[in-house]
Amino acid sequence: MIRKLLLAACGASLLFAAAGIAAHEHYETAMKGVAKVMKPTNAAIEAGDMDTVKKNAGMLARHYSVMAAWWEGHGSDAATKISDEGIQAAMALRKAADAGDAAAAKAAMGTLGGTCKSCHTSHRTKNADGSFGFKN
Repeated sequence: MIRKLLLAACGASLLFAAAGIAAHEHYETAMKGVAKVMKPTNAAIEAGDMDTVKKNAGMLARHYSVMAAWWEGHGSDAATKISDEGIQAAMALRKAADAGDAAAAKAAMGTLGGTCKSCHTSHRTKNADGSFGFKN
């Protein structure tokens, strides 16, 4: 039952991404999902746990797809491009994990971290309470 619910949620995320109509709540959930999985993925690479890296690569790709759809729907080609780079990096991470290539997995994680920094620098602003808002 839980598996069916997870598959349905993944399918809904992909539908939002494909339609370019991701709601703000989905965007926020995706952003938090990326942040939540980055450190454990790096730890899994260090530990040689490529099964966890594969699983997390799939989550990252889904989250970045939702973010790309949200930015596309808000007319930001630059932010959409950054999100698309995140999708590509997540796919490279999966490929590296499939091959058991820790060095390539680390490189993909570096690219993923770079997309976070790039987008936050260009399109987000840090609020006094530590949360992030959007630049006008």
